[in-house]
This record gives sequence, C-alpha cells and structure tokens, in this order.
Amino acid sequence: GLGVLTADLDGDGCDDLAVRTAPDRWLERDTLTVLHGGSARGLGSAPWRRIGRSPVLAERAVEAGDGRQDLLVTEGDGDGGTGKRRLVGLGESAS
Repeated sequence: GLGVLTADLDGDGCDDLAVRTAPDRWLERDTLTVLHGGSARGLGSAPWRRIGRSPVLAERAVEAGDGRQDLLVTEGDGDGGTGKRRLVGLGESAS
C-alpha cells in the first residue's frame, strides 16, 4: 500500500512529503522516502532521505524541540506484522 504524510521535517518552514511505498519486489521490503517541499529542487528532485528496515507506517510528525519535526515510524517485524515504534530525526543533511 501507499502512505503519505506532510510535515516540516527539515525546519525550513515548508512542508516536506514522506511517502511509504509498497514492498520492493526484489528486496521485499517497504520504503519510506522523504522529499523536500518548497525548495528550488521541488518534489521532483532526488529523495532527501530513505528510511529502511521495512517501515510499515509513518504515523505522524512529532515536534522535536529543535525547530524540526521527527517522524514516528512503526517498523515491520520481518513476518508481515508490526514491530517496534521509533522516532526518526532527519536533520539537515541529505543521504
């Protein structure tokens, strides 16, 4: 399935887009990709961040206290179910 979440994840005042895509047919895991919003590069640019480990869902953005929001991600357990939840701080750098 597909999941979408918008939030200002890099602290630039513009919402960014976190998109969860269906499992990769070769790696058999979900991908959570974050794209910059409101930048000169636009949403069509290369992904800013990719979060591995089979994220099931980016549930919501949480205020991190540093002017940015972190993603609360529920990860898969490897057997198709949900595993642990964690905060993902994205910072400013690209990866």
